[in-house]
Amino acid sequence: ILTVGFYIINFFNFSRYYYFEYPRLNSTKESFRNNLNQAFYGLSKKTSQMNLPAYVQEGVYTLHWEGNKFFEIAYFKTPLKIWKLGDPVPKPGLLLTEIGQMDGATDVSNGIEPLHILKSN
Repeated sequence: ILTVGFYIINFFNFSRYYYFEYPRLNSTKESFRNNLNQAFYGLSKKTSQMNLPAYVQEGVYTLHWEGNKFFEIAYFKTPLKIWKLGDPVPKPGLLLTEIGQMDGATDVSNGIEPLHILKSN
């Protein structure tokens, strides 16, 4: 009976934390606020439609390494190419970046702020 009581208390304690405290934590908000899934999915769709290679800004890719590696495997047939800030815009190609405007590129993203998909001109 004592063990069952501990299970019940543990269940209610976990439920209270998971449904009420966890969603309000800053770390939770930060993790689920970004649009990485949407950004990588959009990039994969556009690269397929336009038949262009996909590039990802180095800082974007390394910021959420494990999650981005998952998106790369899930959405792309070939490995993503890494683009370093300061390098010329890759031609031809689509670039997932934090930069909204660059010379020689057009923003073709659809509401994935704060990230952008740029297509080289």
